[in-house]
Amino acid sequence: MSTIRVTKLTVRNLGPIADAEIDLAGKPLVIFYGEVRQGKTTLLNAVRWAMGGAFPDDIIRHGCDEALARLDFTENGVAGWASRSWYKSAKGGTLKAREQEFVRGGAKIKGRVADAVKALLNPFQLKQSYFADMGDTERRKFMAELFGAEDPALDSELTALESKAKELRAVLTGFGEIDLSEPDPVPNVASVTAELQAARNVYADSVTLVQKLNQAALDHNAQRQRGKTMLDQWVVEASKLEQQLVDVKGKIEHGDAWLSDPENAERHTEPMPTPPDTSALESKLSEVAALRVRHEQHAANKKRAEHRDAKREELSAVETRQKELKAAKVSKLAEVGSKSGVPGLEFKDVGFEYEGTDAGMLSTSQVMRLSDALSALYPEGFGLSLIDRGESLGKSIFGLIERATAEEKTILATVVGEKPAKTPDGVGVFVVENGKVS
Repeated sequence: MSTIRVTKLTVRNLGPIADAEIDLAGKPLVIFYGEVRQGKTTLLNAVRWAMGGAFPDDIIRHGCDEALARLDFTENGVAGWASRSWYKSAKGGTLKAREQEFVRGGAKIKGRVADAVKALLNPFQLKQSYFADMGDTERRKFMAELFGAEDPALDSELTALESKAKELRAVLTGFGEIDLSEPDPVPNVASVTAELQAARNVYADSVTLVQKLNQAALDHNAQRQRGKTMLDQWVVEASKLEQQLVDVKGKIEHGDAWLSDPENAERHTEPMPTPPDTSALESKLSEVAALRVRHEQHAANKKRAEHRDAKREELSAVETRQKELKAAKVSKLAEVGSKSGVPGLEFKDVGFEYEGTDAGMLSTSQVMRLSDALSALYPEGFGLSLIDRGESLGKSIFGLIERATAEEKTILATVVGEKPAKTPDGVGVFVVENGKVS
């Protein structure tokens, strides 16, 4: 890739800057002098915004409705530019950003313009503390994206497997203890029931027979009692009616004769038969019912055990697949680290290590060394560096000139204070005051 040399920076109504066209062609170092809150840093940010960087809500100058940031450059003698503009909507005055424009090689880039611009930018040149200012999570993500350490498909499958394994373990815990001991065989309920009913039938028949015999005895005794009563009445009548004595005596003789007849002797009632003892059969029937319940529970437990065993096998398969994927990820990360081109850089499942130190524990010097190594991996792209400083450059101006010349780039820097009386040849010097650049 050939080096792209910047030629001009154009700013319209950005922040405090009203209107500025800054010639950058042929100048290895451009310095913006001025006091604080005059717009110096806005000029550096204008470069970032033109390249697609994030912008604030108050980017448009107060009292204006339009704003523009444009960076012109040449590549192999062919002019190009990157620009971006903003406006306030007619309704409500909401900030809106127009589509980014990028012209390169005489042709307007279409599609994902931000990706085309990003491919030419070295973020470590645009911001010295680019890597150091990142948080731990952001730094790990940046490294993974830069070296292609992420595998979305593999990570997605691992996440799904983790969720499935957690679900299966919860299901297995829910099974608890399952009793699979075999109960005694269930006897034939019909035969026990028939035997019990037969015993009850025999008892019922005996009761019916005795009831009939007793009823006959009761009827006979009632008849005998009635005869005796009549005899007593006749005896009374005989005492009163002596004239009828003969007839009465005949009746008495007849009655005595009838009572003396063995066939008419007094009969005794039979005792009721003792009910049969069916408690054993009834107990046996209860045991049969309980045993049937135990068999049904045993069948249900067997099904639960089969379900549990199936879930165990499924969990085992999930855990096996997890191990395979994790091993594949470890292998890939090891390969990524070995091919990174950065000595001492290794990728782990949870991020990366540099010089044997975890990403979250890197010292300041390690971060600087790693930043330099990462910066060297980028293509030349835009030959541009931005330095936002708060103190006088002093003698470091010469060092920056030498650096820009050696690296064939343009350095834009800001300095708080007044423009010095004299600066080295080849340095672009601009004073920023009240939003004006001169």
